[in-house]
Amino acid sequence: MTAKLKASPTFLRGCGTVATLMQVHDWSTSRLGSPSVWPQPLKTVAGLMLHSKTPAFLAWGPDLSLLYNDAYLDILGQKHPAALGRPLYEVWPEIRNDIEPLVNKTLSGEPVYFENALFTLRRNGEDEPAWFSFSYAPVDGPNGRVAGLYCSLTETTAQVLAEQNRQAETRRLYSLFEQAPSFMAVVREPSHVYELANSAYLRLVGRQDVVGKTFREVVQEIEEQDYAALLDQAYATGKPRIGNRMPVTFRRQADEAPERRFVDFIFQPITGPDGKVNGVFIEGNDVTEHARTEDELRESKRIALQTARHLDAVLQAAPVGIAMVDAQGKAVRANPANRQLWGAHPVSQGIDGYGGCKGWWADGSARHGRRIRPQEWALARALRGEEAPRDTVEIEPFGEPGIRRTILDCGAPVRDSDGNIIGSVVAQMDITDQVSIEAVLRETILTYHTIANAIPQIVWGTRPDGYHDYFNQQWYDYTGVPQGSTHGEGWKGLFYLEDQMLATKKWRHSLTTGEPYEIEYRLRHHSGQYRWTLGRALPVRNEQGAIVRWMGTCTDIHEQKLAQEKLVQSDRLKDEFLAMLAHELRNPLAPIATAADLLSMGTLDEEEVWQLSEVISRQAGHMTRLIDDLLDVSRVTHGQVTLDRQPVDMKSIVTEAVEQVKPLLEAKAHHLEIQLPPERSMVSGDRMRLVQVLANVLNNAVRYTPNRGRIALQMVEDGNQLTLCVRDNGMGMSDELIAVAFEL
Repeated sequence: MTAKLKASPTFLRGCGTVATLMQVHDWSTSRLGSPSVWPQPLKTVAGLMLHSKTPAFLAWGPDLSLLYNDAYLDILGQKHPAALGRPLYEVWPEIRNDIEPLVNKTLSGEPVYFENALFTLRRNGEDEPAWFSFSYAPVDGPNGRVAGLYCSLTETTAQVLAEQNRQAETRRLYSLFEQAPSFMAVVREPSHVYELANSAYLRLVGRQDVVGKTFREVVQEIEEQDYAALLDQAYATGKPRIGNRMPVTFRRQADEAPERRFVDFIFQPITGPDGKVNGVFIEGNDVTEHARTEDELRESKRIALQTARHLDAVLQAAPVGIAMVDAQGKAVRANPANRQLWGAHPVSQGIDGYGGCKGWWADGSARHGRRIRPQEWALARALRGEEAPRDTVEIEPFGEPGIRRTILDCGAPVRDSDGNIIGSVVAQMDITDQVSIEAVLRETILTYHTIANAIPQIVWGTRPDGYHDYFNQQWYDYTGVPQGSTHGEGWKGLFYLEDQMLATKKWRHSLTTGEPYEIEYRLRHHSGQYRWTLGRALPVRNEQGAIVRWMGTCTDIHEQKLAQEKLVQSDRLKDEFLAMLAHELRNPLAPIATAADLLSMGTLDEEEVWQLSEVISRQAGHMTRLIDDLLDVSRVTHGQVTLDRQPVDMKSIVTEAVEQVKPLLEAKAHHLEIQLPPERSMVSGDRMRLVQVLANVLNNAVRYTPNRGRIALQMVEDGNQLTLCVRDNGMGMSDELIAVAFEL
């Protein structure tokens, strides 16, 4: 069924699909009404729009009824033909918020223009982003007021997406440029101004601010190739310039020392559309470490070759037999000392070939004397990765039947850089003479130990530095300590604490000077008693006079020491006893002398003569007993006095003691105050000794009190105890004197 065309307004004729549709469209539902009644401004603008090849639409009237041309159909998509004549916001509700401010601005009389504006359209049933460049222009109605707007637009979605892809590709390429391990830069113009430089390049030159600066400003070489001149050549000729392992010295900072680097590089000219060079692409690698590695490798090769020569010289000169085998045990090399040790040795092709080597274990173990199996030789064990540090074996050299040599056989695996065993090496030393000497030495030491243990005296020995490493059995029997526990410095713990420092000091002195060591100290016996011991030691010197050892003895002198101390003590007691008697003899002499003086005067009556005679008699008896003590050799020697205990009245003791000191008392004009109880004060004691003691105390009080002093003698009874107290105002005794005054 085809629509019947009515007579069309002239502005709709020959204008394309939309114009044809507008001729048959039912305009009754549109506020625009039939095109024939449209105001002239609307017809005019609509005609221009319909004839335009550029996408355009016209929004007219209060509801902005939409008119558009054929070029706009692709933008509408599935919204055509329903969009024709409908209000603008009903056609494009999804972008109303985006365009309404622009529409209102245009309807106010101000045109607008945007390029590549992004909108999200739903023109084909789904939201899709679309970019447009467009302009809104106000359109006046018949009354001269704005009645609508005219939009001319171009969809730029394809161009925008293409540009975005181009920019993304540019960013990707720049990222590759920036992250490239090689250094890169682009310089422009004949002066080589930096346009780009990646991180590697910035690290190389030690700067961040190169863009916009010339090459000569950034890179300052010192006595090296003129790289700026090479850039000039590349720019001028259009031909690349290439360098390999080229030295370059940068002074990265003004205050830093120059740094020498090595680089591989290419200066590649860049041509413009006109085919002329307008820049240079710089690309290269900092090969400093690689160059150093190559140098180190060459140096390593040189050293390895030199080491190989040195090793060959060592092998030739070594007095130790050395042999090498590969991973299968095949003999690779043997030095002259090895051939001299073994004789004409057939070349072994593997471990099984070692069976021809005659060897016996000689290490003193359970296998001592057993024939060595091929797989037991140090070379074979080392090939298996086993320890083979030091085997003592006896061998029979090839071609010398019956001859035995004792050797040390040491093997070690040879490994590659991954730790895999690629062979082994063995070192063999002839120790036949040493073994013989050691056997003689062992016999000598055994004999020495036997003799040392047979001596009834402690014997000990040290190294030259004083380290104690030998004690005979008598030491352990005497001290009771476990075997070996006193080696080194352990012996000090057995010394009496007060003797340790002196013993150590003397021992160090002997070690330093080489002088004989001799000291008496107290050594702990196994009973726990510390016994006096005489320690002596002499150095053992070699032919050159150097000390190679110290040998010493310890002798128990405890009994002799005690006897000596007793003798000294006896002499001391005798001297003290005699001193005491001499002192005590002076006390009775004073009253005797005084009485004798009085008797010689001849003016005394019979009673006074009798009293003085009694004084002389008593004091003479006192002296007699003192002299008896002096003549008692046993008591003098042992410092002992025999007491003659009898009942004694202490008041009479006081009287006699005062009588002895009275002459001195009167001579020094002292005042003596005596306080005695009225009754008799009986005690059991030696009368003479009591008088002696009290007279001694009073005598000291009289002697050490300044003239005209005061002395008080008081006797107090307290139950069955009697106390005599002597006080004076003299100088007194110090605490130190009090501590020893009553020892005798």
